[in-house]
Amino acid sequence: VSTQSTGSSGINAEYGKQWYQRRVRGTKMAVCSNNSVIIWSMNSQQKWIKEDVGIELDKLKTVQRISWAHPEFGQVLAVSTLNEVSIWEYRSSDGGGQWFNRTTPPISEPRHLVIKDVRFSPSYSGMAGPVP
Repeated sequence: VSTQSTGSSGINAEYGKQWYQRRVRGTKMAVCSNNSVIIWSMNSQQKWIKEDVGIELDKLKTVQRISWAHPEFGQVLAVSTLNEVSIWEYRSSDGGGQWFNRTTPPISEPRHLVIKDVRFSPSYSGMAGPVP
């Protein structure tokens, strides 16, 4: 985790760009803009600390929506662009950690598809269960 900290208003101004969506889960926050997802952690002084690792997509893709999975599945994020959804998982190691793309499900006819939202089903349904 980096030493850079800021209040929530500083997150908006930090990069001089528009953030499309924020999702908070416990002491973690994911913020998406352009082709990236930046991860923040809340410290003991209730300040958001930007983590050193995040998720970078292809420069031609714009992140539209993000969603955290239930904590029992670990640090897992769904990330959507206009026509693609990918599932990312954070794996820690001795020297820190890294986000890995677990899967990008194939979508038939992506030219005709516009993804408007992405969410996980409730934890009792499992990772692939239907939303009631």
